Amino acid sequence: MTGAIFDLDTPTPSPRRNDRPWWADAYETRTGSELRLAGDRLIPARHDCGRWILTGYDAPTLATAVNLDPNPLTALLEAACVILAIPTYRLWGNPGRWSVTPRHEPGLTYLGRAPNADTVTVIAAHACNRPPLTSAQLRMTATTRTRLEEPPY
Repeated sequence: MTGAIFDLDTPTPSPRRNDRPWWADAYETRTGSELRLAGDRLIPARHDCGRWILTGYDAPTLATAVNLDPNPLTALLEAACVILAIPTYRLWGNPGRWSVTPRHEPGLTYLGRAPNADTVTVIAAHACNRPPLTSAQLRMTATTRTRLEEPPY
């Protein structure tokens, strides 16, 4: 017997088509999200329904992808979101470097007390079939807007 039973040729790895790591393709395939959204930074984008939204993740790790209306809520509107089972988020940071943390998610109970929505910036989750709860827009400085086709926040 000249060869062993398991004497198989080892396959040679095929050359990669691009310089992206394998996990980046796997992540985009499994989640349907672009890799540029990793981290807790929000990015302005136009949604399929035609409205401008903020999209990103609600935490730097173990996060959930969120699409948010860029309309700040008052305490009364946040109470309406709780009654209507609309998730709300606290907005942190400055234009271009915004991040969010969850405040109210339907079906989950949080321990502790959150600051009043009139003292912090609170925004609601986006739904294409529902108009924004308010027409107020997030404030932005003149130096952050570079092109006319960018959203006004």
